[in-house]
Amino acid sequence: MRHKLFTSFLRKYSYIYIYQFSSKLHSTIDPLRQKYFDKKYPERIRNKQQILESHNRTGTYVKALFDGDNEAVRKYLVNENRGYGVDQSKSKTLILLDATGSMGEVIEKTKNTIKTMFTNAHAVLRENNVAESFEVMIAAYRNYSDSDQLFQCSGWEKNPDNLRTFIDTIKAFGGSSWGEEAIEVGLQHSNAELANGLTQVILIGDMGPNTREQIQIGRGFNGPEYWSKTPFTQTYFEDELQQLKGKVKVHALYVEKEARESFEYIARYTAGECRELDINSDQGAENLTHLVTERIVENIGGEVLLKKYKDKFGYL
Repeated sequence: MRHKLFTSFLRKYSYIYIYQFSSKLHSTIDPLRQKYFDKKYPERIRNKQQILESHNRTGTYVKALFDGDNEAVRKYLVNENRGYGVDQSKSKTLILLDATGSMGEVIEKTKNTIKTMFTNAHAVLRENNVAESFEVMIAAYRNYSDSDQLFQCSGWEKNPDNLRTFIDTIKAFGGSSWGEEAIEVGLQHSNAELANGLTQVILIGDMGPNTREQIQIGRGFNGPEYWSKTPFTQTYFEDELQQLKGKVKVHALYVEKEARESFEYIARYTAGECRELDINSDQGAENLTHLVTERIVENIGGEVLLKKYKDKFGYL
């Protein structure tokens, strides 16, 4: 009898405890979940209108094909392929993107705004009767602890859809225990691309480059035989900057204050511009769009065209 009473007592008060614990857990977690959703959801649907407009244009194009409306077909093809021709580009911009674990927000917003960057740039160029041909390459760097995915790179693209497809393959992960990242690898690739007409570099990250000692330690994880099979010889960021200096500018956008000093140094060394990118603000995606696009526009048409861009989009 006592055993049954004791069991009943335990069962009753266990339920009460579990209910109270669950209720408190929910009241603690739910506001955090809601806050996360409110932050992420707008970013997920940012390109909803663009996608819908593209879908509707494609539907109209398909209908024109079936109806034999050659003029409508011609207009669609001209508009959709505007700026994607085979003529030589005036501007070839390499975007070097830190893809370590802390950079997920930047990667997501780059993916969601790359189409807008191209659209805005083409709009300004078209309005000012400037040849619209420019290309962008996106490269992601990490650190030697992730040597198998130390560096990933797209091709040179005039079509933003191809770049978005590439960015879909980039996941934010890894990073070194000492904080700095393999910016030197991205700069080494920049020097290699000089032969292919590179005209400028935009560096986006939240930590500075490795020291010589860190590079030595990092490359030691795999040994000389491993690195001999890669395109990355041992180098240092200042050595790469020295080769870039006078040829192309490196513009630097730092996401965290820790990177400010080194990013300012990199930009200053190559006569580039250094700016803070507050990616986590409500205007984070818009800031990213303008900071990158203004560099592309300026690279093509100088200060005059940059002012036209700022006047059109109200960005200071």
